[in-house]
Parts: sequence; C-alpha cells; structure tokens
Amino acid sequence: MPKKYYYCLGAVALIVNCLFFILVYTSSPNLFFDHTTKPCIRKNFFNPDAYHYYLMGHILLDKKVFSRDIGNPTKHPDFHRTPIYPLFLALLILLSGNMIYIYLVQMILYAVSAFLLMQITYMIVKKSAVAFLSGLLMVMNLSVYPYIYSAMSEILYIFLFMLALYLFMKFFTSRATNKALALIYLFASGILFGVSILTWPGLKFFIFVPVIVILFSTDTIRFKFASSLILILMTWLVLFPWLLRNHRQFGAWALADSQVIQLIYGSGSGAFSLKHHITIEQAQEMIAEEYNIPTSYQIHNFWMVPGLTPRYIYNKYKAVKMKVAFKYPAYLVLGAFLGIIKAHISNANNIFASKLNTFWTNPNFNNLLHGNISLFFKQLFSNKPIMLFYCVYQYLFMLILYAGTLYCFILLIRKRMAGTLLMWSGYGLFLLSTCYFLLILGVMSLEAYSRYVILAQVVYMFYAAHLVYMIKKD
Repeated sequence: MPKKYYYCLGAVALIVNCLFFILVYTSSPNLFFDHTTKPCIRKNFFNPDAYHYYLMGHILLDKKVFSRDIGNPTKHPDFHRTPIYPLFLALLILLSGNMIYIYLVQMILYAVSAFLLMQITYMIVKKSAVAFLSGLLMVMNLSVYPYIYSAMSEILYIFLFMLALYLFMKFFTSRATNKALALIYLFASGILFGVSILTWPGLKFFIFVPVIVILFSTDTIRFKFASSLILILMTWLVLFPWLLRNHRQFGAWALADSQVIQLIYGSGSGAFSLKHHITIEQAQEMIAEEYNIPTSYQIHNFWMVPGLTPRYIYNKYKAVKMKVAFKYPAYLVLGAFLGIIKAHISNANNIFASKLNTFWTNPNFNNLLHGNISLFFKQLFSNKPIMLFYCVYQYLFMLILYAGTLYCFILLIRKRMAGTLLMWSGYGLFLLSTCYFLLILGVMSLEAYSRYVILAQVVYMFYAAHLVYMIKKD
C-alpha cells in the first residue's frame, strides 16, 4: 500500500484520540487518579466491571491470587472473569500507578488495531482505497472510544483478535511461496486466538472467521482440513490450562460462568421484560424468584452470601439457562431487534456521559413498542446536545456499516456464485452464525451490553471486504 494511506489513517486516529482525550480530561480529571496517592475505590469507576478488573489486577500483584474478594481472596477464587485482562492491568499497575498510562496504552492498541484491519483488507482485495476505508471505519467508530478510558477488556481483546487475524492472513498469503513461514504464522495465529478468547470468552464463537476463510479457498480438501485442525488445536491448547483450573476448582469445563449468567440475566431478562412490560431489573428479579436461583447481585458478590459458591451458581444456572432464555421465543427475537438498535445508544452513551461528568437518560424502548412515541422522544431529548450528537453519529455509523454488509449479501445472491458444496457450507455457516450473533448479542444489548456488538462490527468490516473479493473474483 502507498504510504500516504498510512499517514492519512494515522492523522485521523491522532486527531480523534486527541479530541477525546482533551474532552475527557477536562470534564472528568478524577478518572486520571494515581492509586499510590489515592485509594482504589468503587466511585472512581463508572462501571462495576471496570472496578472488578482493576481490583483483580491489584490482588494479582499483592496476593498472587485470581480473585475479586478483597477480604479473603485466597478462599474465594474467581470464576466470573478470564485471566488475560487482569494480568494486563497488573503489568501496567506495576509499571505505574497512574490510570493515564492504562488509557494511553489502550489508545495505542486501538489505533494499531485499525492499521491491522487496513492491512488485512488490503491482503484480501488488493485495493488501497478499500483497505483505507475499512481502517477509517474502525477509527471513526466512536462507540468504542469510551472504553479506552475504562479499565475494561474491550480494547485489548479487539487488538489481540485483529493481530491473530492479521497473522492468519499472512499464513494465507504466504502458503504457496514459503510453506515453513506460513506454518509459523498459522501456529502463532492459533495461539493468539486462544489468548484473545482468554481475554473475553465470547470470542470463542469467532473462531469460525478464519475457518470459513479456509473453506473459501481453492486449496485441496486435505489442506483445508489440516489447516483448520492446526488452527483450532493451537487455540484450544492455550485454553486448556485455564479450563483444567476451572474444572479442578469449580467442577466445570468452562472458561467462566459469565456466559451462562448472561444467557439468563441478559437474553432471558430481555424477553421477560418485553413480555410482561417491566424493566430489565424487575425481569431479573422475576426470573430469580420463578426458577429459585441466586439474584444478579448475589452471584456478583457470592462471598457475601453464606454457603453460596461459584460451583453451586454455575450448576444451578446451567440447569435452567435454556428454559429461561427460550421461554418466550417470539419476544427473544423481538428483543434481539430492539437490542441491536439500542446497543448504539445505551452502554457506550452512559460511559461517555460519565467521562464528561454529565448524564445520559436512556429512552425506554418499551414505550415505542407500546405506542408511547412522544414519551420516548421526550426522554431522548432531555439529554444534552453533545450527547444527542454522539447518539445520532452512532446511528449513522450503524446504518452505513449494516447497509454495506447487506449490500454485499445482495451482490452475493445476484451473482449466484457457483462453488463446491464445501464452499456453500461455508457461506451457510457464516449466515447462520451472523443470525446467532444478532439474536444473542441483540437481546443482551437490552441490558446495555453494547460492547458485545463492537467486535461483531469489526468482523462485518472484514467479511464485507472478503465477500466483495469473492464476488469480483467469480
């Protein structure tokens, strides 16, 4: 690629990051505290997840234990988080106690992720302008930036995933010319996919991305099978020690209990709230009472409840997760649709508002559903102009991104691409996986989990480029 595209993307990334930094620093200087002079307390963090991550980083340094319990970390090991981000924070805390260094590192990692996406796209389409556009879309996705100024795993797992995808594409492009080097890239890619999954367990579903790229290839069946097997094997070799630790301590072959909990108190509560015309919080209380399971507060602070253990919570939730999540299938689908829409004005807006030392009033989407349109817009326009601008911008970005992806699918259908059964299986798997993510991630977004949509956006950018390439090639 010509260097001018790298310079342009770097300049845009620098401008956007500087504007956000100035905005956040002048609005909320308390976010840039130094734990060596100011205690690490809950009110310094808008999101409880951020506080827990930062706390775990400190406990790892001080007690060498993976736990969220300050009082007795050795007795209460954690099953709710995976280890990489707390380790990442522990390293940064060891280097400096000031939060500004965490934010700066995350700022750099996200900018590098955009460059990686640009390079990946160029490897696929060989068009500099298209590659630059994909990187620019990532830089201009403002819904991500509030997470840079939070001690949360989003920025790190996006970077690790993009780096793994980049190394995988290096394997793919060098497999015909240098097989030894290509094999090294494939092994390294598998390892990094594993590390990214240990940063956020939800990434385990995204392993289908490189596998489908392999299925798209014109290589032999033997090559496709061997490459996919090596990639998946290296990924799971990285995951196995953590899985073994959880099996020994909690009796579960699982990366964390968060996935089971989110299926119940994320997806399930979304459907319940729409069915019974109640809030998410009320729906969670209803589920806990109806199925006789610990409440959301209890599972996040299990050490405060006598006799409650992560093993008990996991087994109890695992037994009812499907009953809860799919009790109201029609409302689950409706919730997914509303959740995808709400994802762009919920969690990110709340975090962004906290960085600006202001507020964000979430318009209740149930009002739209039940015809209270005026109340919905009254709640929406009660927010400050800068928050409304941020909201409108995110919606425009969403429309451009999803419309582009839909356009690729339309081209795909109109071209009526011929291919082997294996290739069409790849397309089918991609479409089914996309529907799955829109369903599950959408419903969880009703509980303000907009961050779960962020990586899906990155994957859509990647797939859009790949589908265009396949269509033109045909």
